[in-house]
Amino acid sequence: MRLLLKFIALPLSLATFQSCINESYEPTLDVRPVFELHPGDTLPSFSIKMSNGETISTCDLKGKQTFILFFSTRCPDCRHFLPVMQQFHESCPDAYIIAVSRDESSQSVMDYWNSNGFSIPCSPQSDQTIYRLFASTGVPRLFISDPEQTITHAFSPENLPDCMSLIRIATSDQESVL
Repeated sequence: MRLLLKFIALPLSLATFQSCINESYEPTLDVRPVFELHPGDTLPSFSIKMSNGETISTCDLKGKQTFILFFSTRCPDCRHFLPVMQQFHESCPDAYIIAVSRDESSQSVMDYWNSNGFSIPCSPQSDQTIYRLFASTGVPRLFISDPEQTITHAFSPENLPDCMSLIRIATSDQESVL
């Protein structure tokens, strides 16, 4: 009987601890390979509307070191990493940060932003169109580009930086431009 309980309990416990790092992928007729941008790649061309009504396109990022974060407020790993990005935003207010949600309503994202006191500029997206230009699976993801729009750092759910690492990246890249 105990052996039977172990076989039943193990799959149930694993299902309980599932996070968005290892998203389930349901094959369809439109099967796409896993994709992500890497350091050395150029930022893809995109245009997004920010929560403040401003529209930002890739052209607007020329000349700026940019931190582009993809997240979902339903993702436990994102909920853990968003405060790190907020701390970085407060520590380096001149850093150009864009947080882009994936598959969420604007209302849901803004409710989460307001309830957590976040001031990071964000762009709620109701689909994965912008996200799929950068990666095909997994959030949170952080891409850092240099002023020439080349990705210098790409962080996936498995290797997210802490706030001090982000500050070092922001200050070392700015010093190399000066």
